[in-house]
Amino acid sequence: MTTQETRRLQARILLLALAVLVLLGLIAASLTAHAYYQQARDRADLAQQAALQHHGQAVAQYFDRLEDIAWQVASRSRIRDELAAYNRGATDLEDLQDFSHDKLEDALRPSGAAGIIRLDAEGRQVLAVGDANPDPIYWPDIDPAMRETRMRDHLAWEGRAWIMIAVPILSREDEWLGADILVFPAEALVGVLESAAEGGKAAWLEGPQGVVLRVDDITWSLKPTGAGNLVAPALQQARGGSQALQRTDGEVVFAVPVRPGWGLSMAVPEEELYAGMMAHLALPVGLVLGMALLSGLGLIGVIRPLSRQVVAQSEALERASEEQEDLLEYASGFVYRFDRSGRARYISPGVERVLGRSMDRLPETTLRALVEPFLPYLEGTAVPIDGGTDSELPPARAEVTDKAGNPVVLELNARVRYNSGHVVDIFGVARDVTSREEARRRVSHLANYDPLTDLPNRTQLDERLARAIERCRLHDERLAVLFVDLDGFKYVNDSLGHHRGDELLEAVARRLLGAIDRHSTIARHGGDEFVVLTEHIAGTDDAERVADNLLRALEAPFHVAGQELFIGASIGISLFPDDAASSDMLIRNADSAMYRAKARGRNNVQLYTADLTDASQRRLAIEAGLRRAIEGNELEVVYQPQWYLPGEGLSGAEALVRWRHPDFGMISPAEFIPVAEENGTIGLLGRWVLREAVRRTCEWGPQRLGRIGVNVSGHQVLFGDIAGDVRAVLEETGLEPWRLELEITEGFVMDHAERGIAVLEELRAMGVQLAIDDFGTGYSSLSYLKRLPVQRLKVDASFVQGADTDAADAALTASIIAMGHKLGLTVIAEGVETATQRDMIILDGCDEAQGYYLARPMSTEQMGALIEDPVPACRRD
Repeated sequence: MTTQETRRLQARILLLALAVLVLLGLIAASLTAHAYYQQARDRADLAQQAALQHHGQAVAQYFDRLEDIAWQVASRSRIRDELAAYNRGATDLEDLQDFSHDKLEDALRPSGAAGIIRLDAEGRQVLAVGDANPDPIYWPDIDPAMRETRMRDHLAWEGRAWIMIAVPILSREDEWLGADILVFPAEALVGVLESAAEGGKAAWLEGPQGVVLRVDDITWSLKPTGAGNLVAPALQQARGGSQALQRTDGEVVFAVPVRPGWGLSMAVPEEELYAGMMAHLALPVGLVLGMALLSGLGLIGVIRPLSRQVVAQSEALERASEEQEDLLEYASGFVYRFDRSGRARYISPGVERVLGRSMDRLPETTLRALVEPFLPYLEGTAVPIDGGTDSELPPARAEVTDKAGNPVVLELNARVRYNSGHVVDIFGVARDVTSREEARRRVSHLANYDPLTDLPNRTQLDERLARAIERCRLHDERLAVLFVDLDGFKYVNDSLGHHRGDELLEAVARRLLGAIDRHSTIARHGGDEFVVLTEHIAGTDDAERVADNLLRALEAPFHVAGQELFIGASIGISLFPDDAASSDMLIRNADSAMYRAKARGRNNVQLYTADLTDASQRRLAIEAGLRRAIEGNELEVVYQPQWYLPGEGLSGAEALVRWRHPDFGMISPAEFIPVAEENGTIGLLGRWVLREAVRRTCEWGPQRLGRIGVNVSGHQVLFGDIAGDVRAVLEETGLEPWRLELEITEGFVMDHAERGIAVLEELRAMGVQLAIDDFGTGYSSLSYLKRLPVQRLKVDASFVQGADTDAADAALTASIIAMGHKLGLTVIAEGVETATQRDMIILDGCDEAQGYYLARPMSTEQMGALIEDPVPACRRD
């Protein structure tokens, strides 16, 4: 072989070797490019999926906030109790609406809702507040079994998108009372989806009813399920609780679950999602080819530094990719990186959007706040739990200020990176959670403070009282609980309205708060009741001194709506450990003492004594058994005859209710009627007595008993439908209206003159007889008295029984009889117990009488026998 051939062979071998090396290089470059491309694509997918998940969390938080608002509205005790009263017939629809409208409107303003629809226990709409009141076909499904909120898919109505949430209204015993439907404008929800749809993308949100809300950076629209064929399969998977990633027709579809039955989806073009990746691949591929060529030339010494350079550049590319991923995922915050010495190496431009400053203008205090929670990991004094080379650290909080000096709360999430056991750096994301923290504080405040007076509520009072008791046990000290109930507040509410009543309560709360020291807490217990907790007292004298301060604080008049109002209080006191050892018993005993104080008159203070517990338990037993008594035939009606004067012929009878309690025996109506008025059973009780008395009268017949008198509670007139009840009983029994006489106390008529006159005129128009009971004990205005459509005055027994021994009583009795006759009224004297009293009222010209001297109250059978032989007791042998 010649030299030339040898050279030619060498050249061929060299070319072949170079070709093999180039081919190997191309193969290596292709494999490298494919691996880098696959890794970069997976990273981009994860970044986009994480960004969508972040938006899904924002949607879930938005729904949670709406549900919290709905619960706060439905749990308002006063309007909830009014709805309960309406459900059981203790109040009518008009009164319910008058009572609840302003309060629901007040709740509506700060809630962000556009409308509230209140339903009763039967699912009927009883009230609507606000501008948004969609038809029932749009409402969420509602039934008495619901104990959680129910949400309807977003809907389009009157050109806007809405979210409707139904929340059950439950009694304190978890009984179904009805439901509230809150209608929220969905602009905030659309805004969250718009942020997800930035850059020409579109976002879809689908709910349990299959309605899809589509939002892009131009507009929004609502479509039925399946209308978005591109994302429908992914949305269905997300609604089932799983994440989804699908590729179809050049689009990458991402979907995440938001909450049970809800899914959020986004479709991104592949060219947009993976744009720029080829540019990142050019450098490593070129380096691989270069290494192959250099290897062919035998430059081994150069290959090693090039390899190190490739590794370094790959690491830099990975860090840049991670930083880009974080920026995409946490667009609402900013990314940061600190080296092992705690110096800031990178803070993304998003910091300027959050704090108003770029990285190079951040004050040292802000930088220190960002890194300080993680210094133990940088210094090696703390080690992550997982102990990996790239470990996630526990979340932290940082409180900083922005450029304008406003406080900003940052949520910090970070990872620490190690190399050969040594810390390299930490990197993470800071998100602005100021609004969320403020919302959380507001919700916490609403849960612990009364929204009207801003005083601690029952929940907060229970917590403070429990802690105070523990302190007293630890230091062998005493404390006092004062239960304060306002005197005369009901009159303000009834006469001026609940809005003015609320103004008065606010003013009272300010006065009471100013009357206590730093060792005391005052809380609103509900309605017009307040509870004061005072610590570091020596005994009852200190507690009574606090009570006196509270009463003095209320002495000055209050000015509400241009009127001067005087409000007093009744205060009950119980001491720890003298009267009780638990918070519940302390409050309960103070409440019992307060009722005793109220019974003694206005502006009284009562210390708790053991006998008050028995009285309180008796009252609770009466309250608990009253409805059972009405339904279980424990009540009976007795009849006291009424007689003409002077001949003493039978003119009629008054129906009186008695309660034969299985444990307490016979209970006076003076004891259980006030309880019935307070707990709302007076309407049921009054209707029962009215029906029973009228039914018996019909059995006796008009020739045998001309008139039956039935007492009517003022509560029935104010809060019930007494006219409707009377009309129904008359139609049911067929009794002639003129044979029924309704007796109303003078005090009630004068306390509620205008309302009283209107109701009495309606009853009189039906032909029913009307009488003023207990006349002379109230404070009648003659101008009102002459307007009342009554036919009879009943002189109170206290005057009649004193007429034969007291000249003043005799004169008053004669004056009342004369005045009644001047007004054209029939006068009947009550409580006639002696012959002298009977003779005196006959001389005064009284028309009729009733009392023990003539006949005691008697059973139905006894009354029937008396009708057969109508002779008064004073003439029987």
